[in-house]
This record gives sequence, C-alpha cells and structure tokens, in this order.
Amino acid sequence: MSDQIFTYVIAPIVTVICTALGTNWFNKRKSRAEAIALEDTNRASELQNTQEAIKIWRELAETFQQKLSERESSMTDLKTQLDIITAQNKELLTKVDVLEKDYFKLLRNYNDLKNTLK
Repeated sequence: MSDQIFTYVIAPIVTVICTALGTNWFNKRKSRAEAIALEDTNRASELQNTQEAIKIWRELAETFQQKLSERESSMTDLKTQLDIITAQNKELLTKVDVLEKDYFKLLRNYNDLKNTLK
C-alpha cells in the first residue's frame, strides 16, 4: 500500500512540483535574457537617436555657417559702399562750402553794384 501511495500520490505531486519549479526557473532566465536584450536594444536605439540628433545639429551648424559667411561678405560690401559714399559726401560738402562762399561774394558784389547805381 505504501508503494501505491508513493506511485499514485507522492510521485505525481513531486513531478508536478518539479515541473512547476523547472518551468518557473526557465521562465525567470528567459525574462532576464529578454530584459537584457531589450535594454541593449534601447541603448542601441538611444545611440542611434543621439547620432541622428548630432547629424541634424551639424547640418544646421553648417547651414548657419554658410549664411554667416554670406552675411559677412554682404557686410564687407556694404562697408565698402558706405566708405565710398562717405568720401563722395565729404567732397560734395567741400564743393557746397566753396559755392556758398562764392554765392555770398557774388551777393555782396551785386548789392555793392546796386548801391553804386542808385
């Protein structure tokens, strides 16, 4: 009878317990492996995202550098034009001074002639 109890009761219970413990142990190992794989995938994804962000920033920096160079070239051209216009303005102001002196001289002469003719 004790052989039958072992065969029909204890052996199946031990088998079920061993199967459950083995399954649980393998599931834990599988879960850990999946977690590690997921963590590695996330790290790879983060690295790829970081590399893409760096690429975008580099492209933006190059674009801004080109625009800055264009603006600097434009500023240089404008400065040259401003220097030319400033020189021309100075020259014209000198001529206006001369013409103004001549005008007042002529006006004085005119008034003198007008007074002498009276």
